[in-house]
Amino acid sequence: MVILVFAVSLAGCGGKGEGTSGTSDSDIRVIGHTELRGLIENGALVIDVRVDKQSYDAEHIPGAIHIPMYKLNGSDPRLIDRDAIVVYGSGSTDHLSAASCKKLMRLRYPNVFDFRGGIGQWKRNKGEVESTKE
Repeated sequence: MVILVFAVSLAGCGGKGEGTSGTSDSDIRVIGHTELRGLIENGALVIDVRVDKQSYDAEHIPGAIHIPMYKLNGSDPRLIDRDAIVVYGSGSTDHLSAASCKKLMRLRYPNVFDFRGGIGQWKRNKGEVESTKE
């Protein structure tokens, strides 16, 4: 009888995807609503990567900051020395979060997580939202 054991780590995205071009979808650590809540409770940086700032201003996950995917870079001081970074977009059909996760992996951030369900899944699971509208 053979028993296979699989270990799942909360190390986030990374490992195999080192360097500038070696990241793939299989390297991305996709998380759900419950995992996201746990990461938030433990101080993870949550980034809304939607391009449209108006969408962020209208509603976003409490405490999330807005950095559009095309503006993510290694010199942003808000990203330095973070134990975990979670990215999200508008929903499961929005590929911005996956692309953002890969980009951060290429920039050598070790613990990056993709909340692929985005703001849509957050709200479906009765997650509260913030607004920065005045």
